[in-house]
Amino acid sequence: MTRARPWGCLAVVLVVGTAVGCGKKSAPPAPVATGAAPSSAPATAASSVTPEASSDGAFEQQTKWIRAYTEAFNRHDADAIARTYAGEDSPKWSEYKSLFTDFPDAKIAVTRSWHIKDVAVVEFVQAGTAAAGAKKSYGYVGAMLLWFDPAGQVTEDSTYLDELSMDVQLGLAKGPAAKVEVRPVRALPAFSGTWEQHRARGTAEEAAHVAVRDRLYAKLTASAEKDFLDMMTDDIELVAYDEPKDAKGKKEVADIFKGWKGMFSDIKTEAQHSWACGDFVIFEGTFSGKHTGPWGPIQATQKEFQNHFVDVTHIAKDGKVDRMWSFSNNAELIEEFLPGSTR
Repeated sequence: MTRARPWGCLAVVLVVGTAVGCGKKSAPPAPVATGAAPSSAPATAASSVTPEASSDGAFEQQTKWIRAYTEAFNRHDADAIARTYAGEDSPKWSEYKSLFTDFPDAKIAVTRSWHIKDVAVVEFVQAGTAAAGAKKSYGYVGAMLLWFDPAGQVTEDSTYLDELSMDVQLGLAKGPAAKVEVRPVRALPAFSGTWEQHRARGTAEEAAHVAVRDRLYAKLTASAEKDFLDMMTDDIELVAYDEPKDAKGKKEVADIFKGWKGMFSDIKTEAQHSWACGDFVIFEGTFSGKHTGPWGPIQATQKEFQNHFVDVTHIAKDGKVDRMWSFSNNAELIEEFLPGSTR
């Protein structure tokens, strides 16, 4: 499946692919940070995943693509970017031209990637400064989900990023959305053409890690908070990029859990894709529910919502979760509740 590119909804932030659910779906942080499902309903549908190894050829092709895309983006070569995509998923030169005109110093740096057969998950930082107005800067962390064909071109590209953070950083958010606390501008790290990479091996250990992930999400119920936290190490770190700061240790994770449980009800989490990759499990899914409590300056709207998210979970040697990184889009959530609050 190829996903269309809604560049018009926020062209200045979309560095690659589709900004998932842009302005149409909702997006609180990923389920670990967002609250609990009612005890009468499962929090997530368990996924049946057969670990798949990353072949040498596929890994080399994907690495070459990531490097070529990043270098083309950083020299603002829209034609070269388009050539890395296959068929109708190829972005238009004019769309990148608009981005590079609005932010003439826009650059990206790849920080990590995970490779599973014909799929690569890529974490990146993008930063830049507006050419007009107050010339404010932005910087954020996002994740790309890329599907490759045998020739090494991308056939499907879904990108996860928090557009609300950019709107607030650039002074573009409106009404109560402008008062939502977001992360500070992320500085662009140096990019030398190499980055942290992980390859799937198709092992039984990877299958066991997926089982840990399934059990973790199954504990997202109003009556199982203790069981949920028991699956984490004492030094757990949750990095949800649509939260204003990281949560370190079980107490801080529990505080986030409690806060979001007060904002949403009827929570349900469902899997779309799940991949094992070494000591990591990547989970793409949907999170839905009802907005029944205040979210900072945004009062309860009693509206139902659904969003897409991606989590990257690291499993420690003792079988517990010690690190989680979550990518979602609060702009989707706000547009669901208060249309017109973001660009």
